[in-house]
Amino acid sequence: MNMDLATPPDPARQARLAALRATLWRLDGRAGLLERERVEFGCPPLDALLPWRGLPFGSLVEIGGSARRGFAAALAGRALARSGTLFWCTTDASEHRLGRLYGPGLARCGIDTRRLVWVRARDRRELLQVTEEILRSSAAACTVAETGPLEFALTRRLLLAAERGGGLGLLLAGDLPNLRPTAALLRFHVTATLLGRDPVWRLEACRVRGGVPWQCDLRFDETTLSFAPATGIPDRTGAPAGETLGSSLPGAGAAPRPLAPAG
Repeated sequence: MNMDLATPPDPARQARLAALRATLWRLDGRAGLLERERVEFGCPPLDALLPWRGLPFGSLVEIGGSARRGFAAALAGRALARSGTLFWCTTDASEHRLGRLYGPGLARCGIDTRRLVWVRARDRRELLQVTEEILRSSAAACTVAETGPLEFALTRRLLLAAERGGGLGLLLAGDLPNLRPTAALLRFHVTATLLGRDPVWRLEACRVRGGVPWQCDLRFDETTLSFAPATGIPDRTGAPAGETLGSSLPGAGAAPRPLAPAG
């Protein structure tokens, strides 16, 4: 379903849908997600596409696609409106694919690097271990883990850890769409192109628990640190996103200056 976010939603229809969702979630025992704090996109039409009107804290979100790191950074920056620390977990292999974290790029996404702990694991197994421990901690407002695609059982473990700690967990999968089952609340696939000189994202919600899949085109406003609808974007979902975004987002461009590990 391709959504035109520039068209205001019908308030009466949105109210009826919200009431129906709340009733259904209460009946199946998941009303707690509706009551949690959440990370909103700063774009009401986009928030309205999600049953929780944002990303609830204490949940897990999977993000794939060639622009996954930049999109995750923008979400993490919004998550830091809440008190707590951002933990970003990488491995040598993930840094080889995506580059090292880039301080100025993170700052443009609203991330105060004084509140960032960069965790470099030796391998995937260690990455999963430290990610689970961090997600369990109430100190983490948001945890980004460059895990690659995961089996369902592993996502289930990480979801339980996030529910216990109360932070938002963002798992970065691969470039290609992930067809494996997942315990994550949401599965996003995000790629990028240019609208004029502006970097824009094509965002596909492939899996929405309690909702329906959708796709839309967005830009990120570095001044307000919020998302906004974009129009007139060519259909280039297979475009080399890291190249078109240049160095405007973290992880893009060749050999960026690394951000020194914090903590």
